[in-house]
Amino acid sequence: MIRNNKKIFSVKYLVFALCAVIFFAGGVIGYTKAEPNYTTDDYEADLETWNVAVSLVENGMALNQNAPILSGLPGALEPGKYYEDSLSVQNSGMLDEYVRVIIRKRWVEKNADVNGVKNPVRDLSPEYIDLVLSEGWIESPSESTKEKTVLYYSKPLKAGTGETVEFLKGLSIRSDVASVVDSQTDETGNITLTYRYNGVNFEISAEADAVQTGSAQDAILSAWGVEVNIAEDGTLSLPPTE
Repeated sequence: MIRNNKKIFSVKYLVFALCAVIFFAGGVIGYTKAEPNYTTDDYEADLETWNVAVSLVENGMALNQNAPILSGLPGALEPGKYYEDSLSVQNSGMLDEYVRVIIRKRWVEKNADVNGVKNPVRDLSPEYIDLVLSEGWIESPSESTKEKTVLYYSKPLKAGTGETVEFLKGLSIRSDVASVVDSQTDETGNITLTYRYNGVNFEISAEADAVQTGSAQDAILSAWGVEVNIAEDGTLSLPPTE
């Protein structure tokens, strides 16, 4: 636990104290049912999307619904140190698909309330939680925030191959979290430093969903409300932001 430190600001002490921060995360397996109708003068078809599905995989192991993620990390993380832990997606359906992943990060109170919920700490910045993302994914600036990162995989994910595509390599807590302090001076001139990130945990969650490759631009717009470009070779891209 981080204690108040009078007059002397000890970086070494703070680093070891911050190791008491406990990591907890939750994972989600998700899928998207997009059912646009496509009509011509002599043809009409409803796309079957019940067999479009995507699963989360951690370090080669598929995760069950609401399973914790990044559970292989130690219970205490040292600021400034990089921790490896691989999160991937896998096509668990019967159709080729485009995949979207949403990663959320935030600081929460250390202790849960009477309902077992850990309340978010709104005045602490999630930007101190650094996620190391894998290549091949496109971040959507218009949808992402300080707390949320929205990623689209640029290639179709093939069905029936067992292939996994990594989207998260690992994470770290920025070392300058140690510099976020409040100071108070009493009548004797003693200075008390209170570390803003004392007594809080951080929480990361991830969810993945998918849309079939058939008529993908319309399907993605219908399911996710996002306009994308699909090249002839199947590569997905986002329109440039203004």
